[in-house]
Amino acid sequence: MDVSVIILAHRAAGLSPAIASVVAQTSSRRLDVVVADCAAEDLAPVLQPWHERFHNPHGKVVLRTVREGSGRPTAALNAALAATHAPFVAFLRAGDYWNRFKLQRQFTAIHDSPTVGLIHTAYRHIDAAGQFVDQGPQALDSPCAGYCLGSLLKKPGVALSSVLVRRKVLDQATREEAHGQPFNPALDAGYDYDMALRIARLARFIFVPQPLTYLAHEPLPLREQRQRLLEEMQTHCGILVDFLAHHADPNDRDADPKLHLQRMLYQRAHDLVAENRRHDAHLICELAREKQLLDENFEQLALTVRPTLLARITDRITSMFSSRNHHPDA
Repeated sequence: MDVSVIILAHRAAGLSPAIASVVAQTSSRRLDVVVADCAAEDLAPVLQPWHERFHNPHGKVVLRTVREGSGRPTAALNAALAATHAPFVAFLRAGDYWNRFKLQRQFTAIHDSPTVGLIHTAYRHIDAAGQFVDQGPQALDSPCAGYCLGSLLKKPGVALSSVLVRRKVLDQATREEAHGQPFNPALDAGYDYDMALRIARLARFIFVPQPLTYLAHEPLPLREQRQRLLEEMQTHCGILVDFLAHHADPNDRDADPKLHLQRMLYQRAHDLVAENRRHDAHLICELAREKQLLDENFEQLALTVRPTLLARITDRITSMFSSRNHHPDA
């Protein structure tokens, strides 16, 4: 097989369209498709028709399932990777799916360059019906290209479902970790960011500025969206500190974790202001304040996004209606 495609399945919903987008790829490369099953529900009714179609080991596409009993996504991913040996690995979350030209264009971009370890793409956000819910292609200006560890330390910028990685680079990154796994088994979230950091230490990235990956958008009440934003940033901060503790030169002043945390949080707050999400930017500024990371520039940004009384009232009303619209009895 030329490519191992690992489909992370945490539920049945969205799994069949994800598989369909993989088997529809125009690339001539042979695909070993492994469903990494970490779902609490039985996936057999969804998977059986696909297994019947793609069970021939000599076919262009072979599909199989690896079930890992803990239900943790990193454990499922690691178990699936242990069962594969192709020179390239692509990842896809159930619910997300690919443009049919994705792998073909990624392999065209790589040009067999041995220094490239990871190729990722721009993306679009979709709802459960497959309709776009964004204003256009996302991450078209991604800084994660070339030797981009510095950019990743400032801003997580790689979507797992868009990734194609060279297996030998992933294996090298694995060997250099105390846990000895491709994905850190201690993580239940942010594991894609952790993997990207470790690969960026070792190899170049290529970014394909076409929206060849479609990411599932889950509508949430406003309050829950903001809670998830803070949880995500806390997770990324922890991953960043752990990465620097294991891989940074202790004599390098630029390796100070506090400096990198400040840069990451400032960048996130700045991006949220650019997206006209000033209240969310305020939350990130308050998180930075809790961590004692506010310098003069950060303080100025925090002042500009501090909610006015009118903004707080408007936000409260919006949050109330958002919660009501998502209530099962609404």
